[in-house]
Amino acid sequence: METNIPNIYADGDVAEHNERIYGIWPTAQRQGIIAGINMAGGNESYAGTVSSTSLKVAGIQLTSMGDMLVEDKTVEQVKVKNLDKSIHKKLFIQAGGIIGAIFLGDTKDAHEIGQIMEKKVEVRRFKDKILETDFDIKSLLK
Repeated sequence: METNIPNIYADGDVAEHNERIYGIWPTAQRQGIIAGINMAGGNESYAGTVSSTSLKVAGIQLTSMGDMLVEDKTVEQVKVKNLDKSIHKKLFIQAGGIIGAIFLGDTKDAHEIGQIMEKKVEVRRFKDKILETDFDIKSLLK
């Protein structure tokens, strides 16, 4: 997180990474850790953060993360809906990896999906099962 000026570090809202300013607290926290390590003489690099937002409206939890606005024929959408329980889940998959996700009503696997996105785990073999309630999502992180 060293700036273009040697020995000057930045993170959070004042830091740009790959021409992007994230503007969210979890990113600032991760960048701050990298900046701190490097200010203390370390040599860590920041690979980026999967942007995510969570909120609760009228008692319904919503989490979105990554890139959900891609209009590319190479992006596949995997969906699960349960209208009786007001549950809607959608993954955006490109080249075998998850690039975006939306969870409405049931967000229990959102954290793990975010980790899968950051680690660029190959999910192609599991894409039709990954959103099912009986799928062991943590097994993809081992």
